[in-house]
Amino acid sequence: MADVFATMLPGLYTRLGTPATHTAAAGGAITALRVLFDVQGGAGGIEGVMQGDSPQLRLQKASLPAGVKTGDSFLIQHNGGDQTWLAAERSTPLLDGEEWTVPVRKA
Repeated sequence: MADVFATMLPGLYTRLGTPATHTAAAGGAITALRVLFDVQGGAGGIEGVMQGDSPQLRLQKASLPAGVKTGDSFLIQHNGGDQTWLAAERSTPLLDGEEWTVPVRKA
């Protein structure tokens, strides 16, 4: 089942994802990617794993295999313009093993 999900995931991000770029706090190349952006956050739980109530990004691990570090920045197309958001914490893997979730705050 995980293989079917992993195969479908890029298409889901293409259709539902928001264009963004990632820049490491330490510098380096800018990476273009698509994210699922939940600006309102919202507490919720899946199988006992709690999600935060701050704005969150969700992205494919394949986009940033090494993950996201605290302070990394994302330029996200949101509400008709570009907005810069900073990773409030390092990324954590979701249960599917194919995605990261990252709490963010406005820059």
